[in-house]
Amino acid sequence: MAVLREYQTSLGTLVDKFEGTVERFTGDGMIHGVRLENGRAAWYRNRWVRTESFESPFPVYNFDGTRNLHSSVANTHVVSHAGKTLALVESSLPYEIGNDLQTIGAYDFGGKLVDSMTAHPKICPTTNELHFFGYGNIFAPHVTYHRADANGELTINRPVDVPGLTMNPESATSRPSRFTDFVT
Repeated sequence: MAVLREYQTSLGTLVDKFEGTVERFTGDGMIHGVRLENGRAAWYRNRWVRTESFESPFPVYNFDGTRNLHSSVANTHVVSHAGKTLALVESSLPYEIGNDLQTIGAYDFGGKLVDSMTAHPKICPTTNELHFFGYGNIFAPHVTYHRADANGELTINRPVDVPGLTMNPESATSRPSRFTDFVT
């Protein structure tokens, strides 16, 4: 249970100390954007990421233990790579977002990504490759390393041998790729 200790100021209640844990992966994602034109803000917008489970949520895991990668809240991070803007959450496929913040749909790299995409991929500053992992499979492989080239083509899907379910929130680094194994 989380415990918040509050104190009053002239501006309202502030939290000065936190003890416990908070579930931070709940709630649907919202994208905010500002279009700049001629040195000025032409518009500000915010839009919900309209995932397939936005209106009627459905579970990430099916009854047989397989995952439904389209069940997503896409609420953790946004990355731009190879002309695509992707809204991310650890458990699911990324969702592509258009220039006007509309949700285009689940993005699976042309059918080549059959795993989740970590919410914290890394872009190599030298090659512009996108490095990331997928994890959370009940069945092996529990972790898979992925790499997309500078054009956004998924070029590597490589299983990583780990003994069981794991969480790897920080994803890959540049070459050689490294990751930490947080067994869950």
